[in-house]
Amino acid sequence: MLRIGTALCFWGWAWQHLRWDVPYREILWSPDRFGWIVSLFAVEWEAYAGNAANDASIQGFIHGMGYVYLIFGLLALTVHRNRWGQITGLLIGCLCLLLIAYLCYLDKMLKLGQFIEYGSQVLSPLILVLALQRGLRSELVLGIVRVAIICTFAGHGLYAIGFYEMPGHFITMTMKILQVSQPAAENILRIAGALDFLICGAMFHPMLRKPALIYAAIWGLLTALARVWTGFSFEYAYWGLDQSLHQTILRMPHAILPLYLVLALRGAEQAKENPEADSLTPSTAPVPAKS
Repeated sequence: MLRIGTALCFWGWAWQHLRWDVPYREILWSPDRFGWIVSLFAVEWEAYAGNAANDASIQGFIHGMGYVYLIFGLLALTVHRNRWGQITGLLIGCLCLLLIAYLCYLDKMLKLGQFIEYGSQVLSPLILVLALQRGLRSELVLGIVRVAIICTFAGHGLYAIGFYEMPGHFITMTMKILQVSQPAAENILRIAGALDFLICGAMFHPMLRKPALIYAAIWGLLTALARVWTGFSFEYAYWGLDQSLHQTILRMPHAILPLYLVLALRGAEQAKENPEADSLTPSTAPVPAKS
């Protein structure tokens, strides 16, 4: 599950790089953030910003990063705990996803909710690596999974309850899927936002954690599928599918991580009840001596 979720996330972002755009220009076209680097090469900012070739180079860089993300996805499916080159590649991929979250944070006028909403995506490669090294039910792994879920749902909830301006595409998707008016869609989103924060709180309550995680997995899947369901048209030869399918794919960790945590917690409970039957517990049987 962790391998598939991480690979899909990388491949969704690969398509975004190859076919559309990622806001790297929020840094590369900002004199406050990038001007000092330009000055190291004794180039005036006006000359750098006014050169059309630089924009073409940025676009080429974005396109090239798309192929890098394809490789990251393959690493997620094939990584082995003893192959440190693969593990290093995945950790670099984790940093690249963190950069994307930061770029989107800059693009959305420094709204913290936009940054933390990417928690499940950014942390998926790290969770996979730690699960390989420390075990699927390691307290460290399970703790980071909780952090990822809380970040994603809290970030989404800040927009849904209207703390930030409610995104128009949230409203449009709700209206189209549920066939309701705009005021009704906004009210539904506020309720969903309140539930997002209840999910975050339930992560700390043992009795509420499992039902909350099941809801989170379902809600994460539905919100991911909503992108592709509302983003293209059957009647017009699947117009818009290339704009929306990858938006669903890269959000798969939003559903997979809560489901993984449900299964891991259930497995941990069963292991406590019957340690000898736990396949993840090292065998205590004596090892036959070699002849």
